[in-house]
Amino acid sequence: MTVSNPAQRRVLSELRGVGVERPTFDPALAMALRERIETSLEDLAGELDRPLWASKQALSRILGCEAHHVSGADSPGPSPLREGRWFTRRSSCR
Repeated sequence: MTVSNPAQRRVLSELRGVGVERPTFDPALAMALRERIETSLEDLAGELDRPLWASKQALSRILGCEAHHVSGADSPGPSPLREGRWFTRRSSCR
């Protein structure tokens, strides 16, 4: 990737964490978080008519445009990310 301006270089440096010590986490953290989520949702789970699966794609779809997700549409139309356009939470979905 060619970095052509100072802003791009700064962002790339921040994303890479140049000169910053990498954080460490307790190896048991993932299991503890999973148990906490499952315990918190036990009551709700009894009301579901099918298993709940929270995939990266589904979460991205909900956060991108909840209306499209709720409608059950297969494709919400052109993706701003696929088209190389930037968008914010305030942008309206199509």
